[in-house]
Amino acid sequence: MSTWLSAHKSAVLDEHCARVGRDPSSIARSVQILVTGSDENPGSTSPGQNLPTYLGPAAARELIGRFIEAGATHVVLAAAPPIPSSHKAQWLAEEVVAPVLAVIAQSAYSCDGRR
Repeated sequence: MSTWLSAHKSAVLDEHCARVGRDPSSIARSVQILVTGSDENPGSTSPGQNLPTYLGPAAARELIGRFIEAGATHVVLAAAPPIPSSHKAQWLAEEVVAPVLAVIAQSAYSCDGRR
């Protein structure tokens, strides 16, 4: 899903919440990103196929930032081969999560997408 579509769906959800009197911040806005160990040749799919795209760490970090700006409050990362470590969760934390959190800490954005 594109970040534009995610932001649009989030806005529609906010409208529905307003209509029924529900706090929209009580609903998690989730995205899943598949991360491979290489920025050189990340796996991708052809347009029109309903299959996920695999991103390298740099592209994943950039996309996470765009999804947070679009309102995502919950990001799920999945390691896709090849990963240069047998400790996939630790690798994701070091290569993707920690750099994103450092950028968030230095920016005007919070983890819940609000300024």
